[in-house]
Amino acid sequence: SIYLLITKVDKIDKQYNELNNIVKKYVSENYLALYNHIEDISKLYCLRKPLIIPFSIGKVFFQEYFEFNHTYATHFLKELIL
Repeated sequence: SIYLLITKVDKIDKQYNELNNIVKKYVSENYLALYNHIEDISKLYCLRKPLIIPFSIGKVFFQEYFEFNHTYATHFLKELIL
């Protein structure tokens, strides 16, 4: 599969389960041609439909330090494994 990771979702004040619809809408409104091209490639190579996944490493401080938030990485790894 091909995965589109939409980063910096920690800036959106919503719960993780709400972010899926928000990032899908964002991609469809701003990057529809790119998504359609990726979807065509997926069909060509018999891959499952591309997944759009919200992602964040956590809060970043002073542009160099961050507090790791494992929530997004955990959800992403579950998608890869399942």
